[in-house]
Amino acid sequence: NAKGSIRLLDPCAGEGSALKKIGETLSAETYGIELDTERGSIAKQNLTQCLITDYTATRISNQAFSLLYLNPPYDWAIRKDEVSTSERYERTFLGNTIRYLIPNGVLVYLIPQARLDKTIAKILAFRFKDVKIFRFPEDEYKAFKQIVLFGALKKRPDNDEDLERYLTDVGHCKAIVPFLDKAECSYAVSSSPAIKNFLFRTTSIDPGELAIEVRQHGLRYKINRLVKPLTLSEQIKPIMPLRQGHLAQLLACGMMNGVVFLAFFLTQVMG
Repeated sequence: NAKGSIRLLDPCAGEGSALKKIGETLSAETYGIELDTERGSIAKQNLTQCLITDYTATRISNQAFSLLYLNPPYDWAIRKDEVSTSERYERTFLGNTIRYLIPNGVLVYLIPQARLDKTIAKILAFRFKDVKIFRFPEDEYKAFKQIVLFGALKKRPDNDEDLERYLTDVGHCKAIVPFLDKAECSYAVSSSPAIKNFLFRTTSIDPGELAIEVRQHGLRYKINRLVKPLTLSEQIKPIMPLRQGHLAQLLACGMMNGVVFLAFFLTQVMG
C-alpha cells in the first residue's frame, strides 16, 4: 500500500455501490466483506478488494482504515450459549469492527433510529468524539426510520455521559434530529498508515477461487500462499494440547520455523 493512501472498509458491503461512491470521492482504496455470493461477486467488480465470507472469518490488520462504513443487517446474532443472550447485529458489528479504524478515523453508521439502544450509546460515547446524527431524507425516513451517525475515533477512550444521554434520547425519539439533506456536515479523512504486512484475507478457502488460482499458477504456488508460515506476532491456539508427533508434522510441513518450534517444544513437551 502506497504511503499516503486512504483505505475504506465496509464489513457488510452488499454490492459495494455505497463504498464505491465514497471511494471515488476520496480517491481511496475500498475494501469490503459480503456474505452473499451473488452480491459479493458484484462487489468484487466495484471495490479494490472484497472478501466473500462472514466478517468473523477474516484476518484484517487493526488500525488500518481511515473510514468505516457500517450498515449492518437488521437482525439478531444468536450466540451458542443461550438465545436470551443474543445481540442485535447493529451492536455486534459496531463492537467488533471499531478496532480496524485508525485514531481520528471516521465512522459512518447507518441504523434504524429505534435500534440506538443504551448499550450502543455507551459504546459510541466511550469511543467516538465529534458525533453528529441525522435522519435520512424525509421520504426515506418515513419508510424505514433510519438515521446516519458520524463520529471520529478517540485516540484514548473515555466516558462522555452527556453524549451517552443524548444518544439514548435519540434512540427513544426524545431528541431533535435534523434531516441529512438539510444539514451541513463534514469530516477530515486522514491518510491510512503504511503497513508492511497489511492483512485483508479470509480464513477459509473459496473452492472457485482456488480452482482459478491453480489453473493460473499451479497447485504448489497456491498451497504455499495459503499455508505460508505464520508470523511470530500471530498466536496459534490448538484445540487440544500438541503431542510430539503433531510438532514433528508441523515442522516437516514448513509451518514452523526454528524459533516457533523451540517455543512450542519447551511449552508443550517439557512443560
